[in-house]
Amino acid sequence: MNLLLDTNALIWLMDASPNLSRTAVQLLADPTNGLYLSMASIWEMGIKCGLGKLTLTAPFRTFLDTAIGGYGLIVLSITMEDCVRYEALPFPNQ
Repeated sequence: MNLLLDTNALIWLMDASPNLSRTAVQLLADPTNGLYLSMASIWEMGIKCGLGKLTLTAPFRTFLDTAIGGYGLIVLSITMEDCVRYEALPFPNQ
């Protein structure tokens, strides 16, 4: 199974937080599952760390290197084509 970690899931995984459910912990620990992280999450964390709204348990780069290397995360890029597709999604009226 392929799993895409969102920003909170990555932080909770790295912090061994009880916010992750038992099921999530089991899925993330299963070596047969592919673990993915979007560049959008990395970007979000960088912005929040820079603004002082997020404090990680290690310096930002160290945190990322440890997470990606330690858990074998595959980082998914964001392309211009991705952004063009998002623009065409049927978002609800606001």
